[in-house]
Amino acid sequence: TEYQIENAYHVYSSSTRRSAYEASLLVRFTKNTLEVLGKYTYSKDLDFLSARLYYGVKEDIIPLVIGVKRLGRRRARALVDVFGDDLRPYSEKELQRVDGIGPKLAQSIKKFADNY
Repeated sequence: TEYQIENAYHVYSSSTRRSAYEASLLVRFTKNTLEVLGKYTYSKDLDFLSARLYYGVKEDIIPLVIGVKRLGRRRARALVDVFGDDLRPYSEKELQRVDGIGPKLAQSIKKFADNY
């Protein structure tokens, strides 16, 4: 957790967050530079790395975090932990069983899952 990192390494979450944000920008700039030079080999990998750094998530929930506004990484992780990667078979009522998921957010998640 952030609290454990702060105590173990004497850095604060805001500093860590800012460093991760700046690292994501550097990765994105590197990707853009490589594309200008015609090196598209790692373009998708660099997109995922940039998103992982920016949002602070593992690769498996990146589409969910990016695709559903106001979901966030913790609720996205909780959804994947409870229901798995494929959310299509589940109803909005079932999605609402996850802590922090209300009717509007469940509707957005369902819409995203059906179109993904």
